Amino acid sequence: MELGEPLAQALQREVREECGLVIQPEKVLEVVEYIDIDEQRRVRYHYIIIEYWAKYVAGELQPASDAAAAAWRAPADLPRLNLPELTRCFINQHQKQIWP
Repeated sequence: MELGEPLAQALQREVREECGLVIQPEKVLEVVEYIDIDEQRRVRYHYIIIEYWAKYVAGELQPASDAAAAAWRAPADLPRLNLPELTRCFINQHQKQIWP
């Protein structure tokens, strides 16, 4: 986020920059906090992830310069993908909302 930028606008900007898509944020689905602590009990990473439900408006899915690829996937493809555990948990928890 940029200083003074509302959360929904930051989401729209980031998705446009990172994926080439225009979206309309609808609602927050979940807020996840992740703190990674090393062996000396020091914080290595501290993330706050805000999961949004958003509608596709326009654009062609394309990876930004920091990604090798971007692709739409069907629910049946997910078990074969190398997804982070946090992502898998989110999908499992919200599966009925994502794919009615």
